[in-house]
Amino acid sequence: MPIALNFEGLHQSLGEQSADIIFLCFGMNEAFKGEKGLPQFKKDLNIFIKALQSKKYNGKSAPVLVLVSPIAHETLGGHFPTPDEHNRNLERYTETMRKTAVQQGLSFIDLYAPSKAYMQKAPQNPITINGIHLTAKGYKETAQMMASQLGFTAKTLAIDLNADASGKLRSVIKMKDDHFFYRWRAVNGEYIYGRRREPFGIVSFPPEMAKLDQMVTSLDSVIWALGKGKGGDAY
Repeated sequence: MPIALNFEGLHQSLGEQSADIIFLCFGMNEAFKGEKGLPQFKKDLNIFIKALQSKKYNGKSAPVLVLVSPIAHETLGGHFPTPDEHNRNLERYTETMRKTAVQQGLSFIDLYAPSKAYMQKAPQNPITINGIHLTAKGYKETAQMMASQLGFTAKTLAIDLNADASGKLRSVIKMKDDHFFYRWRAVNGEYIYGRRREPFGIVSFPPEMAKLDQMVTSLDSVIWALGKGKGGDAY
């Protein structure tokens, strides 16, 4: 995707967010290049890791990086492709990410193996819409897989995601994500930081963007309060 005019890119965005922890999710698309694409994938991954580690987005220290493997390609039958070859490549790319994490001293989350096991265990209950993109249920299941590998306790993993408190927390998280998206991926950036930003854009949009930042920060505080069982009002 082309980078917007006057937008410096990833490092600018991470700096604006004072990023402390960054989850790096790769491998699904790259695996379509097969085994021959592995050397370039490994090279690019290491270059990207070093670029992130060279920055101090929070102003104090380099970010903590967590490599996250792709999920397995689910067998859905019908008009969907047979995923056997893609899964063999996904396994190869996952292993490359695992070895890279070890070499770089990073945390690693393997979603390929547990997702494949889940798919084989319950083929009648698919967790993707097309084999590779997760459904709402799929996101819940993979979130549990990630939490487990991150060392969350059994008590945390046993939280009822369908409970009223969980539903409220999820709705506020969605609200925060929406406002962050409005800020980070504006509907028409051409009028905000592009060629049509003058004369009125440079007057009206900076305070509006600042307002969105304030809303995201406020919603984040509500999320933490709800997560700790302290209630909170998103409105």
